[in-house]
Amino acid sequence: MAKKVCILGGGASGLYCAMHMKLMHPAMEVTVLERGARVGKKLLATGNGKCNFTNLNQSKTCYSGESTDMAFALVQAHPPKDIIHIFAEIGVESIEKNGLVYPRSQQAASVLDALRFKLEALGVHIRTDFEVKATKKQGDVFVLSGTAQEKCDAVVIASGTAASGGSAIGVKLLRSFGHTAATVYPALTPVMCDTSYTKLAKGMRAQCSVQLCKNGAPIASESGEVLFTEYGISGICIMQLSRHISKAKAENEKASFHFEIDFAPETNEADLLTFYTNRRQTLGYLQTSEFLGGYLNKKIGQAALKSCGITDFNAPASNLTDAQLTTLVKATKCFKLEISGVLDASHAQACGGGIRLGEFTEHLESTKTKNLFACGEVLDVLGDCGGYNLTWAWASAYAVARGVNK
Repeated sequence: MAKKVCILGGGASGLYCAMHMKLMHPAMEVTVLERGARVGKKLLATGNGKCNFTNLNQSKTCYSGESTDMAFALVQAHPPKDIIHIFAEIGVESIEKNGLVYPRSQQAASVLDALRFKLEALGVHIRTDFEVKATKKQGDVFVLSGTAQEKCDAVVIASGTAASGGSAIGVKLLRSFGHTAATVYPALTPVMCDTSYTKLAKGMRAQCSVQLCKNGAPIASESGEVLFTEYGISGICIMQLSRHISKAKAENEKASFHFEIDFAPETNEADLLTFYTNRRQTLGYLQTSEFLGGYLNKKIGQAALKSCGITDFNAPASNLTDAQLTTLVKATKCFKLEISGVLDASHAQACGGGIRLGEFTEHLESTKTKNLFACGEVLDVLGDCGGYNLTWAWASAYAVARGVNK
């Protein structure tokens, strides 16, 4: 068993791993090396600051990467109920909504503080502003060089990736030991679009069905809330779809993308045309700018009107022609937005790609170097929005803690 372990990265997986190592073997010396001024900075931003730290609804389809069977097996070995129980033991009570689990305080800081206080009580060493630049193995000992020099019996790479707001050093170090990586790209991120018509709707939200098209053909779809922004659109369903765009860009693939947004997924075009026709008859006294108010968000409705070339907002709605209503139905059911790209890594909730999971054992020990481990986002596992990436962080960290202790 290793006597001293260094964990590179003070994020969710690094802190959780350190805690379980000390709980399993109190005599072990565990040191967390964090390049930033404080640990857990990214954790504070999860779930819009509320920290959706796991999800009760688990399936293999919630995770992507080259080795999803292995990833999901690790999640099943440390499932949400165990995660919830462990956080309750260190002071974090939870609440659940539609499977999503949050701290009862609704504060991400509660989760981070609970981990920090427990690590302090256990005697885990945390060194911030410590950047590791190189690692080599001399016999059975690892030598870490950077801000200072550290020697240890085992190393855990939990530094994330540069694309996930972490450090590129984790991928670099694992490659230096013979590992390979799938293309790393920012995922679960807002999308930049043509805002010619949607500037009117900045800050507005709507429940929609969204289809992503690549080179004109549909490739993926999601449903949920869409948020219109100054640069394009965001919202959980948009971030779910963003991975396809971001990956293509990271791999220098020449492709065009656009969204087709359905603002009325509960009805079909024929019924919607009948509804709009009746609305013109009964509400013809309204200004055209108000025609869709009460059915769609007012500003989003105006964006739809504008996209149809209907710009005389002061005219009475009774002036709308049958052809214009037909066009408006299409804009409501299939509002097309051309995509120019995604926001950079600083806006991404998680990353895709990373070091290939298949190059590690069931305890996430390197198959190439004994006593070298990895967990969290540095590995090629991407979870959906909704607590899945943190579930992977906890589950992979727990697997490493068990492996190191073996």
